[in-house]
Amino acid sequence: MSMRWVYAIALLLSSACQAQRLAADTPYINAATELRFPAAVQQLHRIGVQQYPDPRLGVAISYRSGQEHADIFVYDKGLSLIPNGARSPEVWSEFIQSRSNLVRMYNQKPYTNGREIMYTAPAEDTAQLSVLPKASDSASSTSSIGRSEGKVATFHVAMITATKALSTGQEEALSTWVLITGFRHQFAKLIYTYEGVDNEQHEVAQVHLRDFVLSLIAANEGVGNSFLEEVNTP
Repeated sequence: MSMRWVYAIALLLSSACQAQRLAADTPYINAATELRFPAAVQQLHRIGVQQYPDPRLGVAISYRSGQEHADIFVYDKGLSLIPNGARSPEVWSEFIQSRSNLVRMYNQKPYTNGREIMYTAPAEDTAQLSVLPKASDSASSTSSIGRSEGKVATFHVAMITATKALSTGQEEALSTWVLITGFRHQFAKLIYTYEGVDNEQHEVAQVHLRDFVLSLIAANEGVGNSFLEEVNTP
């Protein structure tokens, strides 16, 4: 039976989720991947860790700071084999579904005008290291963020914009990025949202997103080697 990302979000909001209580300065270590999620990453602070009753949905780790939201999902959807990195058909399929569900959600109240601005496509080559692909790049490859001794971490990346109706009757623009990769037979997905974004803040949001991801990679320096790929040089 197919699971949808919207279903995962519904579970995230459900009281059926099992919240793990951690001390304010204690990192959360995911048992399936051994990935470490610090109490704070850049300017964002961890506000919760939610374990889903359905083991296929895994766990969600949430960070917040003002108008910025970062939710990380680690799950396997019941699959026994999910290759590392962003180049497998399993990760590509999950990326397509995640994008579709986000656009659908952002075209339902209180949101309108949800649309994709850019997304990566399956390819052999990686994009520039340590930067996210821009909308004008038409994104013909996986994005590579982070370098470690000739290795890179690869993700598929999509950017979606929408408008949110506020209780005051006003509206605000928002931008959401979804990044997904495979690691130790799990999907690792980041949903990063910047609310109230304008053209100037949009550039700031992309820098904050990049720094957030790089900081997470740095926090997992020991574990991450099996998650990085060799850089192919001519």
